[in-house]
Amino acid sequence: MAMADIRNWNEDEYRASIVAEGASTTSTVFAVDFAPTRSLAPDRVTTASSDGSVAIYPIDMPSQSLLSHGLEEKEFCRCQWNAKPLLRLSPHDGPAYNLLTVGKGENALLLSCGDDGCIQGWLWQEIDGAISKGRDHLRANLELRNPQQRGPQSALLPVPETNALASDPEGKHIFSAAGDGCAYTWDLETGKVAMVFRGHCDYLHCIVSRPTTNQIITGSEDGTCKVWDCRSGFCVATLDSWNATKSAKMAVQKRPWVSCMALDPSENWLVRCD
Repeated sequence: MAMADIRNWNEDEYRASIVAEGASTTSTVFAVDFAPTRSLAPDRVTTASSDGSVAIYPIDMPSQSLLSHGLEEKEFCRCQWNAKPLLRLSPHDGPAYNLLTVGKGENALLLSCGDDGCIQGWLWQEIDGAISKGRDHLRANLELRNPQQRGPQSALLPVPETNALASDPEGKHIFSAAGDGCAYTWDLETGKVAMVFRGHCDYLHCIVSRPTTNQIITGSEDGTCKVWDCRSGFCVATLDSWNATKSAKMAVQKRPWVSCMALDPSENWLVRCD
């Protein structure tokens, strides 16, 4: 039998400690991307997780003989998720949702976005240097924060989260999909918002770039995808597969929201997932 002094017992602190302990041992990976490499075989991946962390992990590659003869059915590359990462990058204040690498060579930049409404960026050249020096943490070179919108009686609303990122081919501008229903164009040289795309009536969850036509496409919880002209900021098309295909039975169901999209290499076909 164990005895304890419960005169200063704090139920709220106890509950918070249980939640914190669970969060410290489990997290959800929301995004993963290969790190740039000069070789044919990738050797590192970057993860963005529900605890706000952005981290670089090594890949346990199979032997060269397996690579040359083809992998067997049960052979695959592994990342030791329970191991210490090569490097932890400055975390988000809340879940980190997406990753994107823009630019090339010494100007290549790793970007992440999250629930705190921030887009953070690190030069891959500095990431590689920090790993080679055995450092375990690296602060961001770039930080962009979503603007606050005003609500009723001009009250400032909370900073909306950023759920997804895309970029132009030159890597000079990035596009973000935010929780306030707006998409933003960011100028990476000035760190300022260059254009705001307004027209959705609910959260944005995904965004893709269509560079050959200087357009972006956004997907929202309002169930639609919208095509935007990056020069004017105007919506040039609304893709509403729900209204296009719904039957009388579907009309009484809740409209499914767009969770992710992909554009084919010709930029003529778009696939969306509800």
